[in-house]
Amino acid sequence: MLNNIIYKILFTIVVIIISNSSLFAQILKTISKFDSLSNLTYKMSIIEKDPFSDKLYNDTLKAYFDISNSKELFKVEGNQILEVYDGRKLIH
Repeated sequence: MLNNIIYKILFTIVVIIISNSSLFAQILKTISKFDSLSNLTYKMSIIEKDPFSDKLYNDTLKAYFDISNSKELFKVEGNQILEVYDGRKLIH
């Protein structure tokens, strides 16, 4: 009976180690794909409530990132917002 419990515990530990190593390898593979990117585009929808009224703020933001050189350039635009960073200054 005790040996059976020990075998089950050892089997569980081995399964956890194997699954974590494959998960770790998958994470490293994903990170290495991001390292090879030169630009990235992201789109997000926002719904926020004004804390002082019942007004809802609804917008779709599009973000563009250029990381091809040493400067990180980005642009975020939506219906009510526009931000551009040229490597030296942020423009709202």
